[in-house]
Amino acid sequence: MLADPVLLFEVKDRIARITMNRPEKLNALNGELSDALKEAWVRVEKDPDIRVAILSGAGTSFCAGADITPGATDPDVPYQVHQGYPPNGISLFKPLIAAVHGYVLGSGYALGIRGSDITIAAESAQIGFPEPRVGLPLAPIDYLPLMPFKISLEFMMLAWNGGQIMDAKRAYEVGLVNKVVPDSELMDCKYEDATG
Repeated sequence: MLADPVLLFEVKDRIARITMNRPEKLNALNGELSDALKEAWVRVEKDPDIRVAILSGAGTSFCAGADITPGATDPDVPYQVHQGYPPNGISLFKPLIAAVHGYVLGSGYALGIRGSDITIAAESAQIGFPEPRVGLPLAPIDYLPLMPFKISLEFMMLAWNGGQIMDAKRAYEVGLVNKVVPDSELMDCKYEDATG
């Protein structure tokens, strides 16, 4: 296994298992983690031994969004956090499965819901956009680019109206995730059955 301080990357049986590894920050995306993810997508696409990738998060949450701690990102790199999002259909054409649990917020949504081909959610998953709670209000229309394939007017309005959170069961019902499993089974889930 190759380990980065913020990202773990392992290839076994032609599956790349990519794990965000900032559990003390609920895997919030800082500059270092965003850069590591950007490099991981290139590696997945270029490596002929990789057929599919699974993205997950260490600790109690998948990803709580962007790290808003002062200095967490490089001010000289525009949209550094956004550069870590999977470039599906642009330069990443291999399937990406997200295994999400705990908080899946803001940038975590961009990684685990919008940016993945299939999303498996643990029962603990809490999905949403907390921007209004930290003083970053957005108009509902601004959420649309984040939901081109798994759009939900209900979810968009929850995000806009005070950053309300949607649980895994409701996210499945409105089509944001493909399958919900007990937390203990998240990484052992049969991913080939995810859409059934």
